[in-house]
Amino acid sequence: MKRIIYLYNVETTWTQCDMMHLASAHTLTPILIKKRVSAFKAANPLLILKHDTVFCWFGSLNFLPCILMSKLLGRKVTIVAGGFDVARVPSIKYGGFYRSKISMALRRLIFLLADKVATVSKYNTAEANTNARVSPSKIKMIYHGFKANPTKSIPYSKRKNQVISVGSINPETIRRKGHDRFIKLAQSLPEYEFILAGRYAQECKDKIDLLQIPNLRLVGFLEDSELAMLMSESKFYVQLSEHEAFGCSVVEAGLQGCTLIVSDKAALPEIVGSCGHIFNPEDIKMISSFIKSHMHTVDLDIEKQVECLLKRFPESRRKQELLSLI
Repeated sequence: MKRIIYLYNVETTWTQCDMMHLASAHTLTPILIKKRVSAFKAANPLLILKHDTVFCWFGSLNFLPCILMSKLLGRKVTIVAGGFDVARVPSIKYGGFYRSKISMALRRLIFLLADKVATVSKYNTAEANTNARVSPSKIKMIYHGFKANPTKSIPYSKRKNQVISVGSINPETIRRKGHDRFIKLAQSLPEYEFILAGRYAQECKDKIDLLQIPNLRLVGFLEDSELAMLMSESKFYVQLSEHEAFGCSVVEAGLQGCTLIVSDKAALPEIVGSCGHIFNPEDIKMISSFIKSHMHTVDLDIEKQVECLLKRFPESRRKQELLSLI
């Protein structure tokens, strides 16, 4: 049994799940770091000496003090490269490696100091190798894991003629998460309800409201149970992102029985595979045509789709491979 400092900077389903997986076999000290003040508190030598290893969810610059101190004290460091921290997407000015030279140098130092780096997709692995210059010998690719829904899915024929997407809505994510494309899609199909779920910046909501799209609703942040209900009653889930290191919401929506429509960008084609439909995200006309022609005629085999996704991304495998990594 190891004693692990678990560093994370966002409270999400995947950081919580990994925390639970590691705690099943080891002693964990979770530390949520959102400000640099707490970052230096985590670098306390007395705290680090009581532990065997440091596990970092993301290669955040705020984790650097703790990582440096851990290495000085001879402790192991494992980092999960989860997205922004190893990304570089000039087209949308996004990623930890679309920053200043000093910032990029510090990020490379973080991954250089790591003993092991876990990635969440093949695409994410390529980013870690190319942008962060992580040696392939240190990388272990471990997909996110999911479990079956405890309740039976609503039959496809009884669902609402509804199209949904999930993601925070702010000036940075409008393009990265494909919200701008989702909005155009809603405009092209006024006969169907479109719902965008996620925390939103008021300035973005104000701009969207000015477009006066009566069939588009922003419902804000939803609790897990509310989000599951929204997915279970909808026919289509759309994710037309420019960048995704994985795309957990896509799999979650697929497990709830939504027909999946994703862009052909980043990790999305890899994650969806044969379980969904992949499009050029700029081709709104083709995507609209697909939704319109399938809204009333497709009776999705939900059980087959769920089986496909669970086979690709079982929670048990994520847990087993994380524990073996430690």
